[in-house]
Amino acid sequence: MNERFRNVLLAAAAIVAADLALAEAGRALLPDWDQRGHRQKVRISHPVYHHTLRSNMDLVDWWGGHQYRLATNSLGARDRSVREVAKVAAGPRLAVIGDSFTEGVGLPYEQTVAGLLQQALGPQGTEVVNFGVSSYSPVIYFKKVQTLLDVDGVTFDHLIVLVDPGDILNEAEWYALSPDGSRVLRNRPEGVNMRKPSPVQDWLAIHSVIGKAAITISDLIRARRKNAVAGGEEGRGLPGGWAAVVNSRDGAYTFDDDAWENWGRHGMELALTHLRRLKDVTDAHGVRLSIAAYPWPGQLWHGQRQSRHSLALKEWCAANGAAFLDLYPPFFAVDRDAALERWFVPSDVHWNAAGNRLVADEVLRLIAAGRK
Repeated sequence: MNERFRNVLLAAAAIVAADLALAEAGRALLPDWDQRGHRQKVRISHPVYHHTLRSNMDLVDWWGGHQYRLATNSLGARDRSVREVAKVAAGPRLAVIGDSFTEGVGLPYEQTVAGLLQQALGPQGTEVVNFGVSSYSPVIYFKKVQTLLDVDGVTFDHLIVLVDPGDILNEAEWYALSPDGSRVLRNRPEGVNMRKPSPVQDWLAIHSVIGKAAITISDLIRARRKNAVAGGEEGRGLPGGWAAVVNSRDGAYTFDDDAWENWGRHGMELALTHLRRLKDVTDAHGVRLSIAAYPWPGQLWHGQRQSRHSLALKEWCAANGAAFLDLYPPFFAVDRDAALERWFVPSDVHWNAAGNRLVADEVLRLIAAGRK
């Protein structure tokens, strides 16, 4: 028995040693082995507008299970490469801001809306700067633009804000201004699950190949269960994870009256209030303001050609003297199944390269119309 027990212990020790050694090799050979730590090299907190991108970074980021290049310029804005961008523009400058759609997660910069705009407008002498970052919403748009213009001395002539359907939930439940209005705070409302890995999970994901594999499998199982619950009866015929996407809680306020009454109405009121404050800032600096509204797959699937999201922004722009770009019609130009396949990442709310091209073309039409 003692001999057998000793052999079992030796085998277990050998497995553990090999596991730890392989993990160390992974850390040495793969820059994003520690995915959270790797992302935190470029995704940093900000004392005024909650979070941003670190300036002058060039690394491989990951999103949606694959890798892509992420570079930022001297202003901490995603760009085609690390480069110095003068705070005071030497000529016409267009700024865009939004969330992960505008940042262009998962795609090379040249295929994002901002990258495509730069390719089209650069030869005409217009510089495009992309201040969009994942998980932004109107309260952050307001505070970031205010800081850029009032504090940092950055200049631009035209600001286009791409307001995401999911921004409304962020306004209602994620972010709030501090009581004195000086900075953006992160809310943690009761009942909202903001699950974070435990320190043990963090350690295992970095130092153990077996632990990393177990956590990955667990996350996949959890996501599949979540998709099945979120999809409901209506989504049972949809392939892959589309069921959860088209019935996502984040955008449900446009087609679910209960969601609208529970948090959608309040979130929309906050969003419009913060856009009004943003408009005051841009007016003070003589910056033209344009607001764009686009649908998620959920709005397409549920036939929301004129949703609470787009209608509220359209009415707000008319009342506040801002240009409005309605991106719902071009996405509704084909039937819903074709739209999901043509313009979106499979089983995800985000645009693929073709979706980014569609939006960029519409923005270019808006800019051309404003010049006439």
